[in-house]
Amino acid sequence: MAGRYTEPPNLVPDPALIDLYLRRAMPIHDEVGAQFEGERIAAVQALVVIYREQVKEGPIDPRLRVFFDMVSQSIWMAADPIEAITEFLQGKPKRGAKPKTAERDFFIAVDVERNVIAGKSVDDACALVSQEVNLSFDRVRMIYFDQQRTDPIAIRAELSLREEKKTDSGCH
Repeated sequence: MAGRYTEPPNLVPDPALIDLYLRRAMPIHDEVGAQFEGERIAAVQALVVIYREQVKEGPIDPRLRVFFDMVSQSIWMAADPIEAITEFLQGKPKRGAKPKTAERDFFIAVDVERNVIAGKSVDDACALVSQEVNLSFDRVRMIYFDQQRTDPIAIRAELSLREEKKTDSGCH
């Protein structure tokens, strides 16, 4: 089962959450904003996926059109548009190497949260997932709380997408 954390599913974020994504996607240029950069990036990525899907299939939500028009203007007005779009999509570059376990940790936290929602205590859910992924209880618990602190909306969104995918596949 440990292998399932190596590739994230390719699922479309929920267009019903556009208002939430738009609020989260607005950059905040101070120390407080830096704490929420991960949520901002996740929201931007969700908006990009929804926007691209709507461009292909139509119609385009007017809120998305306004948002991406503003983003486009700010990118083209920047001294270095390539750097501006990279920062918009991925955030400011961080020092050091990117953790190789970021995706795995996210999906571990999602599985713990799924068990918590199903009625298990956090400790019981962590113990169950730790057996599935062959990591210590303490490590899974640390991953869960770290992911909850940095990106709780993405965890809930992933659970919603899994539910939607399960429902869609069950109807056909």
